[in-house]
Amino acid sequence: MQKEIDWKAIADEYATGAADVEIAKLLDITINDFYRLEQEQPAFAKFVDKGRTMSQAWWYEKARKGLFTKEFNTALWNFNMKNRFGWADKTDIQDTTNKDPVNLDQAKSQLQAALKRVSQSSPEILSGLNLIKGGKKDE
Repeated sequence: MQKEIDWKAIADEYATGAADVEIAKLLDITINDFYRLEQEQPAFAKFVDKGRTMSQAWWYEKARKGLFTKEFNTALWNFNMKNRFGWADKTDIQDTTNKDPVNLDQAKSQLQAALKRVSQSSPEILSGLNLIKGGKKDE
C-alpha cells in the first residue's frame, strides 16, 4: 500500500526554507527522481516553483529581520544564499572558444547565399521573407 503524501506538510517545509533535496527526502524519492517528476508533471512543477519561491522568501526574511541584530550571522547567511540561490560576489565571463573574430561581411554574404538557395527550393519561404521585409506577398 502506497503512503499518502501530505502536500500541506511539504508546502510548510518549503515555507520554512527547505530545499528541494529535503522535499525529495520527505517524498521518499531521489533528487534525480524529483527533477524527473518536475519535468514530466506540470502540476508538480508548479508546486515546486511556488515552494522554491516560499523557501527563498523565508531566507530573505531572515536577513531583513535579523540584519541589525547582534546575533545575525551575516557571513553564514551570505554563504548560504550563494550556495542555495546561485549568488556570486563577482561574475567572470571569459571567451574560451579560441576562435578567430567573425568577419561580418563574409557572414552576411554566406547568409544571403543560403537564403537564395532556400528560396529557390521553396517559394513559400521567399514569399514569407518578402512579407517580413514589408513587401507584398507575391513579390
